[in-house]
Amino acid sequence: MLGHRRSNVTFEELGERTLKGLDRPVLVYRVIDGANGTAPPVPRVLVADQRLPLVGRNRQVDAFRSQWSEARAGTAGLMLVRGQAGIGKTRFVSHCAELAHESGAIVLCGLCSSDVDVPYEPLAMAFRTASGLDEPLDTDRHPVGLAGTIVPGQHLEPR
Repeated sequence: MLGHRRSNVTFEELGERTLKGLDRPVLVYRVIDGANGTAPPVPRVLVADQRLPLVGRNRQVDAFRSQWSEARAGTAGLMLVRGQAGIGKTRFVSHCAELAHESGAIVLCGLCSSDVDVPYEPLAMAFRTASGLDEPLDTDRHPVGLAGTIVPGQHLEPR
């Protein structure tokens, strides 16, 4: 049972599902984490100026909503955002981060620099900020932790 890690959870019945390797359908539930009722705030770098609306990105926002819905249902995925400088990538990602946060997601953020010294630097930065949010990511309790495994041979200091 997953409830032992987070005591404030509820269960939403999703109905019967046929699972590979089982002869009969099983009743499936979604665990909804209600710890403190809300997720930590969106990282400052991703907080959009609400005076500037997101314009002309309905198709991309719909694609994000679809992918996010699938992720919440347990389907792994990846959404890449690319484009020329100044085209609105950061504004779009900020909007998506806000949508995810509103539905209870913990939003992490890592940034790239032009002189990258560490492989996967943005991921390592994001996981460093996750300290204290989830034990498997927690570099305070596990000096290498998940964050350390993506930067081989380097100890990550929690911030």
